[in-house]
Amino acid sequence: MADPVPTTVAVNVQSAAASKINWANIISAVAMILSYLTGGKVGLTPEQQAALAVTIGLISNLVTVILKTFFTKTVTPSSVANATTSTTSTTAVKIT
Repeated sequence: MADPVPTTVAVNVQSAAASKINWANIISAVAMILSYLTGGKVGLTPEQQAALAVTIGLISNLVTVILKTFFTKTVTPSSVANATTSTTSTTAVKIT
């Protein structure tokens, strides 16, 4: 079997602070904490608080999948650093 031919791919690199995925998860975590801390003060029963936390978590996961699948056109520097090669091809990434 012949050695794979290296390919250079130019990609945009963004900081982790600009990541839509990171912001979706940060907002979800804050919302879940706030629902836990203030649920009883606004008249929610423990069951309603639990349902709210689950709903926030499910929506966060759905938003993450949608953003990652359809709206991510860049990579973070750590993603480039963690890139691995497969047994069938080698990919070199040129950071611009």
